[in-house]
Amino acid sequence: AVAHFEAAVALDPDFVEGWVELAGARHLLGWLAGPRVAELAREAAERALELNAESSKAYRVLGDVSWFHDADFLRAGEHRERAVQLNPNDPGTLNGYAATLNFQGRDPEMRNTIERLIRIAPLDSFYRGLAVKNFVYGRFYELAASELEKQRKLWPGVTRSDEWLLFSKLDRHEDSFRGWMGIHTQIGRDPQHRATLEKIS
Repeated sequence: AVAHFEAAVALDPDFVEGWVELAGARHLLGWLAGPRVAELAREAAERALELNAESSKAYRVLGDVSWFHDADFLRAGEHRERAVQLNPNDPGTLNGYAATLNFQGRDPEMRNTIERLIRIAPLDSFYRGLAVKNFVYGRFYELAASELEKQRKLWPGVTRSDEWLLFSKLDRHEDSFRGWMGIHTQIGRDPQHRATLEKIS
């Protein structure tokens, strides 16, 4: 994808969306390729903003680069807040902003942001899964459990990565163990303790 977006902006250096998508693709690649690619993601996002100062997604990418690669959480929060101001209806932008609000201890605002995300994208399995995580990190445990139950009606058998922690906080230890085993099964592992799980099922 990176090569295609690079080709697009080479053909049209003023193609804002091309720079935005290149920034996003480079950011994701930066997880594997390291800080140099993350810096290239920042440069592409900044180029997009030179062409369109109101590009919400460019601010979103800058926020993600600041958060994940620079560990500059204050700067990340500024970028993410601006991204939400420009586009309050994008699930990815709302998810990143919710993480920022949680980090800042603004949990009621984080809850409102996640509830907005769910209203906007009720059938988005990826971001609704992250909603459970954010509710858990915000210590809204009952709300997280309710959200997980709703998701299982939409997607039977779904397992969320933080449900083991959620159920542990609710003193539902058997459910916590099932969640732990479930996530390992979901990512392709064969847990050695399956017999234990079957005994408590």
